[in-house]
Formats: sequence, C-alpha cells, structure tokens
Amino acid sequence: MTLFEMEVLAMSKKCWGVVFDCDGTLFNKNIGSLMKLFDERALPQHGRDQAIELRDLYLPQALAGELSVRDELDWLAQTLDIYVDCRVTNKQVRALMADIRVRVGVTECLSELHARNVAVAIVSYGVRPLIVEAMIANGLQDAFDEIYAANLTANRVGRFVSHSRRTYVIPDNKGRWSRQFAKKHNVSLHRLLAVGDSAGDVKLGHFKKNRLGIAESVDEANKIRRYMGDTVVSQDFHSVTAWLLQKIDLQQTPRV
Repeated sequence: MTLFEMEVLAMSKKCWGVVFDCDGTLFNKNIGSLMKLFDERALPQHGRDQAIELRDLYLPQALAGELSVRDELDWLAQTLDIYVDCRVTNKQVRALMADIRVRVGVTECLSELHARNVAVAIVSYGVRPLIVEAMIANGLQDAFDEIYAANLTANRVGRFVSHSRRTYVIPDNKGRWSRQFAKKHNVSLHRLLAVGDSAGDVKLGHFKKNRLGIAESVDEANKIRRYMGDTVVSQDFHSVTAWLLQKIDLQQTPRV
C-alpha cells in the first residue's frame, strides 16, 4: 500500500460516532412525536380511535415509569398493525412530513460532524419510514449513516403490508442498537457520543459521561439530569453542536 493510499484509508476511518434520539431531540417538543402527529393527521377515524385507545392504555404507565419492556413492544406492534390495517402508504407519510422541520441548527450540526468524518445515526422509539421522509423533507436524506427504528415493509405500490419486531427500537434496547452502530462503523465505545431529551434515552449511546440531554426549560433539565452526563437548555441545536465538537476536538488519542 502506498503512502497516499494509507493516508486516504486513515481519512476514511470514522473514529467518532454520534447517536441521536429523534422526537424531542432533532425536532422541537411542540411537534410531539412523529407517530402521534401521523396518527392525528393522516389516519382515518377508526384508526385514530384505535391509536387513542392504545395511548390511553399505555401512556399513563409510561409517564409513571411503570411501562414494562413487553408493554413497550406490544404498544409499538399494535400501532404498526393499525398502519397496516388502515392501508397506510408511503405517499401519505411523505405528504404529512413535507412541512415538518428539524430544530434550528440541526442541519449545521450534521454538516460539522460530516466535515470531521464522524459516523452519525438516529436511534428512535419510532417508525423508520416516518423518520426517513421527515429527513428527506429537510434535505437531510444523506446526513445519517444509519436510521434505527421500527420498519414497515411496503408492497409494489407503496402500501405498508408488514413489520418485524427485529427492527423495533424501544428505550430498553437503545443501548444495544447504539453498540451495534458503533461496531459496524468501527467506533470505540469511548468515542460514541449520544444526544437525547428524556428518561427514554437513559441507555442511548453507552457511557453516561458521553450522553447529552437537550431540554427546553430548566425544569426539564432537572428532570433528565440524572440520566445524562451533561445537559443544555435551548430551543435550538447550537449548544448541542458546541458540546459535540468540544468532545471530538479535545480528545485526539483513541482509547480502547
């Protein structure tokens, strides 16, 4: 291998990785979750009624911190069953996500990470087609190396017909998906950073010291502080970018 080839190889290696939660992190909290938004705006009435029944059943337990792993999986599975039963199409998803915008500063943050050859992923307790279309609507279709979220399989005309539990991301397995991402991109767990916004991100990434929580108020920050290595209070993403770049630029020697 020539010196030039070795330099190119060294430049192509991604020594750092960042995993982002989606709802409430890349998007402001006033949007809510992409799933809830889709349920309310795109599902037919009987589908909305079913989604509301599920939310009324599971949400109080979730807010009380009493939702089991099995319940998390069942809630997600039943929601995806509604999408299949209601014959949801990718065209519907694309239309709804067309005007959804990421937080101010997210695009610039991803650009800075790309310039530093950082591997980037979304690890979300959500639905992959919704996230993908939201990223496309924001011109960020090529900004992420991986998007981990429950996937829906579409038929030839774009109608979702099935889903697989093997793709499900829930709060309890966000750490496993994060480690899978790090392993795939040869990133040391010491160089894996994470950004989330809630207690549901307690296992996002790997090391607590490398996890940042973004809050929109001091009260929110106080609620999530024990799950995070650091917290920032901001409506935009500029403080997140500063934290990430400080972590990356100040630690040049890989640790294994």
